[in-house]
Amino acid sequence: MLKVGDHCLSTLFFVDDQVLIANGEEDIDYMLRKLQEEYNLAGMKMDMAKTEYLRIGKEGKDLDLWLRLVNQFEEYKYLGSIRSNKGSSVQEIQRKIQQGQRSTIYGAIVEPIMTYESESWQQKEPMRRKIDAVEMDFLRRLCRISRLEHIPNDEIRRRTHRRHRTTERIETRQLAC
Repeated sequence: MLKVGDHCLSTLFFVDDQVLIANGEEDIDYMLRKLQEEYNLAGMKMDMAKTEYLRIGKEGKDLDLWLRLVNQFEEYKYLGSIRSNKGSSVQEIQRKIQQGQRSTIYGAIVEPIMTYESESWQQKEPMRRKIDAVEMDFLRRLCRISRLEHIPNDEIRRRTHRRHRTTERIETRQLAC
C-alpha cells in the first residue's frame, strides 16, 4: 500500500495498464487473485505473459504465485519512466537529462546554423536530401546508433523528440515570408 495524504493506494490504472502496490508476497498474491476474479466477472482477461513485478529495496527471487510464475525485473519502463528495484530516481534523472541535451543541442546550435537565411533558398530535391542526411547523421550520433543497426529515421526522430525535419522547418519559414 502507498500512503498518499489520508488515503492508501493499492492500485493505479493507466489506460490498459495497472499497477498493484503491495507490502509483501502474500499481499500481492491475494491482490492478483482478486484482480483475476474481477476481470473474469467483467469478461476481461489478464495477460500473464506481460505481467511482471519489481521488488524495491530487497534482493529477491521469482515468485511462484497462485496465478503463475511471475518474473521479477531489476528495472522496467512504465509510462515513459524507468522504475528501478533500488527505489532511486538517479538513473531516470540522468536519462531525462540526456534526452533534453539531445533535443536542445540540435535545436539550439546545429539547426540554426544549417538554416540561416534559408527563407530565400530555392530548395531542390538533391539539396533537401543532403540537409536531411546531415540532420539524421547528427541525430544518430547523439543516440549513439550506427546506420548499420538499421534503425529507421522515424524511430531516431522519436527518440530525440524531433517531430519535424529541418527541411520542413525551412519550408514553413519560407511560407511565412
